[in-house]
Amino acid sequence: SNIAAITITPATPTVSVTGGTFVYDGNPHAATGFAYGVGGIGNVLIPAVTFSYSGTGGTVYGPSAVAPTDVGTYDATASFAGNLNYSAAIGTATITITPATPTVSVTGGTFVYDGNPHAATGFAYGVNGVGDVLIPAVTFSYTGAGGTVYGPSAIAPVDVGTYDVTASFAGNLNYVPASG
Repeated sequence: SNIAAITITPATPTVSVTGGTFVYDGNPHAATGFAYGVGGIGNVLIPAVTFSYSGTGGTVYGPSAVAPTDVGTYDATASFAGNLNYSAAIGTATITITPATPTVSVTGGTFVYDGNPHAATGFAYGVNGVGDVLIPAVTFSYTGAGGTVYGPSAIAPVDVGTYDVTASFAGNLNYVPASG
């Protein structure tokens, strides 16, 4: 009797992953990707890939299935679990989230001399506007202007004169230093 055997083994799929560089905006930034088979990119395989994110370099994060939000560098790993015709496979990409620039607001005023210091007010706001006051708080620098001799000083002025005020934000994980 002539009996022959044919063995077909699973193929290795190609896992395509796209990361990217984003500016911090308070939202998660996910990678995109898929696994495709012998027919090329028109042959997207099922099940879909799943993602895992881990911090790299100095970034501490994960591993997590949740896409990162904060500033840092992340490895995004797309995993294809395999199916009847294709073996399991992974692909990786990098996601980089860079700091945003805050809006710094400073308000001065006109005062009548009363022997007390008169300070400006100000805040640094994040990507969500005035409801998103950033920490650390701004610091102020007062400098005489228009012939007034003063500072620069962190101490609010007392005497009659005109003063320029600068509010400075030192920066934090998600925002660069800024002033106004």
